[in-house]
Amino acid sequence: MKAKAVEPTAQTQDLDVQTIMARIRASLIEQAPDSDVEYPTFAAACARSGAATPSFTEEMYYQLEQANLNRDQVWTELSLVESQMPLLGPFVNRFKRELHQLVIYYVNMLGRRQVTVNDALVRALNQLVDALEHRPEQPAQEPSAEANRAIQALQREIAELRARVESLEHKSGE
Repeated sequence: MKAKAVEPTAQTQDLDVQTIMARIRASLIEQAPDSDVEYPTFAAACARSGAATPSFTEEMYYQLEQANLNRDQVWTELSLVESQMPLLGPFVNRFKRELHQLVIYYVNMLGRRQVTVNDALVRALNQLVDALEHRPEQPAQEPSAEANRAIQALQREIAELRARVESLEHKSGE
């Protein structure tokens, strides 16, 4: 199978990959979500929480810390295996590089959206953990009078059913 020769056109010759990538990076930096937000770390589960006892397992705190650290790590870089073809190699490499640059541009656009979602989810999880850790202790409540009556009625019914089962077992055993 022969590869078609890719002839550089006036349009592809005018493309400067470095300039295009610099513009893309500048655009991504301008549109990146606020990075001034300070996210908590949960490395010392109870020590810094202020809670008398930990509300969650160490694994939960570890995973939450990982989410805080990696919430914005979705960007991708160019990773290209260059062609070793003798004559057409440079043209194939340039075509592949340009195509990969375009794909990376769109993947990073999606990545920016994903960072926004990740950021919102991590903030919500942090607030949830913080609220649950610092909630006041609630004393165990006694069942209401109505609940006690229902429990007693169910206990009587269970006793009656057991008596019926025993009488049926007695009759069948005769």
